[in-house]
Amino acid sequence: METIPWKQPKLFSKHYVFGSALAPIARLTFTGTWSNDALYTSETTSYFLKMRSSFKNEVDILENGELIADVSMPDWGRYTLRMASGRWYTLVSDMFSNSYRWVSNAGEELIWYSQGLLEICNGTILLAANVPPEDRELLLCTGFYLKQYSDQTVVLLIIFFILFIVIF
Repeated sequence: METIPWKQPKLFSKHYVFGSALAPIARLTFTGTWSNDALYTSETTSYFLKMRSSFKNEVDILENGELIADVSMPDWGRYTLRMASGRWYTLVSDMFSNSYRWVSNAGEELIWYSQGLLEICNGTILLAANVPPEDRELLLCTGFYLKQYSDQTVVLLIIFFILFIVIF
């Protein structure tokens, strides 16, 4: 089992670093304040995650301008990543939980994203030994991207709910 820490260097930034502060292994940066598109970069690869539709939670993943995978949300709390190779994975989250995990189509849990309740700017990613090497970085960045997007959506819903109660 491999553990990768992640950190958000500034509280309200939309930039995340994977690995230690002294030896970062990758970065995920959302492209704008209101944008849900993001760029993942590491020493070996670069992915662009483009939100196709916020209402359907669909994401295209591009490498060198070519579509290599896409994500859809067929069920609440479950995302499906379909790769051009035909492989697919499901990102699962439990209701009212801040942890997410990738599950293979064979039912094996491969990657876990965890973040403590009061840990706003950091957390950990656990990778099982049986994560396919060719899918490792794609799963790592896509799961984290979806986690951040989902967490942001929940926060916005809570804010709207509180505003609705206060106003009415």
